[in-house]
Amino acid sequence: MLDQFQKYIKKHAIFGETENLLLAISGGLDSVCLLALLLEMKLEPALAHCNFQLRGADADADERFVRDLASKHNLEIHVKRFETVEYARSNAISI
Repeated sequence: MLDQFQKYIKKHAIFGETENLLLAISGGLDSVCLLALLLEMKLEPALAHCNFQLRGADADADERFVRDLASKHNLEIHVKRFETVEYARSNAISI
């Protein structure tokens, strides 16, 4: 899988070897797998996680998991918590 991933990135010039990367990571299988592939390539992306606070304890658990991944791999992390329900209420929009 790693070999196919590397070939795809090179073929489509998705990013260069010296570029800084920022990986949006939810804590779900897809984004964590992508992080694992990047780490296998010896890349160290910064991580960005958004917590929209819509799933209660599950959303908080995802945030903790992503923070733990960043700590484990010594990666820079950016986390933003959104007051989604309050924003929707005050702007009369649905979620």
